[in-house]
Amino acid sequence: MPIHIVAEQTGLDGYWITDILKGVKAEADKKNLAVEDLFLPNDGTIGNNIGLVLAVGYTKNWLSTAADRINASGARAIAVNASPDCGIENAHAFVNFDYKSAMKRVVSYLKHCGKTRIAFVGCGGRLSYGIKRKATLAAASELGVFCQSYKYPGIAELVSAFLREGRGFDAVICSRDAEANRLIAALNKRKIYVPEDIYVVGIGGNRISELSVPQCTTVDTDFHKLGAAAVKLQRFLSQNPEIEGVTVSVDCPVIIHGSTENRPLPIDSDGVVQKRVAYRDDGEYLACLRAEELARHCDKIDRNIILHLSKGKNMSEIAEEMFISQSSVKYRVKKMLETADIPDRRELIKIAHTFGLL
Repeated sequence: MPIHIVAEQTGLDGYWITDILKGVKAEADKKNLAVEDLFLPNDGTIGNNIGLVLAVGYTKNWLSTAADRINASGARAIAVNASPDCGIENAHAFVNFDYKSAMKRVVSYLKHCGKTRIAFVGCGGRLSYGIKRKATLAAASELGVFCQSYKYPGIAELVSAFLREGRGFDAVICSRDAEANRLIAALNKRKIYVPEDIYVVGIGGNRISELSVPQCTTVDTDFHKLGAAAVKLQRFLSQNPEIEGVTVSVDCPVIIHGSTENRPLPIDSDGVVQKRVAYRDDGEYLACLRAEELARHCDKIDRNIILHLSKGKNMSEIAEEMFISQSSVKYRVKKMLETADIPDRRELIKIAHTFGLL
């Protein structure tokens, strides 16, 4: 069964939808699956025996309408880049970014750096702006940090207004990297130096964040990973049709750069700056998804390695017991953790035991 997709038509600012589709294609290629783009007519008929359809979009109205038409055709919609708290409720499943954890991580980091008066600024009218704003304000409230949000019609208005009114803040979080880039340049030009006078954080992890001076600290939203997660979810649900109402959220690591003085996160902070993407979900679904990946990719040698790990043996002891090199044992363990997006060996052992993989 191929991977079926409908995608919102995009202009220049929808480049990330292209990145999602590239992620879908790359993950499908790994599994030797075809990817088919579907036409979404007004009457809601998209063909027979389609099953699950990835609806990739960036506006609430389009995503909701697409889900309605997919459902009306007898298929089931998986909304990609949608969030349950943005009012889209008619999809069968959701794939999105875990902005709640990401923004809590950012606010925690700023508080750790002594920044307690934070502004959240952005250009309104975008689905993601409201989600990011809500997540930031909730994190600030939970952590006891003052945070005020401001919405502007465009980047130029955002920059000029903040230069007039933002003197009382010691940190600013911009809803996009492009806004942070422009703001850093404008602040420095006005002799309000970043990071000496104010910290600046962007959201997106885009290439433009690398061009500011100093380089901007950013929340990395990897859309290729979002596409890959959508394919994994589609395959799992197609084989487990009784499961519904699932949300899989891709984690967003914080990449620290010079706009916040390169100060590291505290060692015990949740989600220490990382490149690897993890998945979060509702209830026990994450464990199911990881077990499925292990079952697909682990051979008898891998399962024996997990069994030895569960008995408390180290890499050297396992290598000697199985008559293979220690480097092979390390490589296989690392490969299993990466393939199934498992954070550590303890979780690997737990999932293998729970789902009868040993």
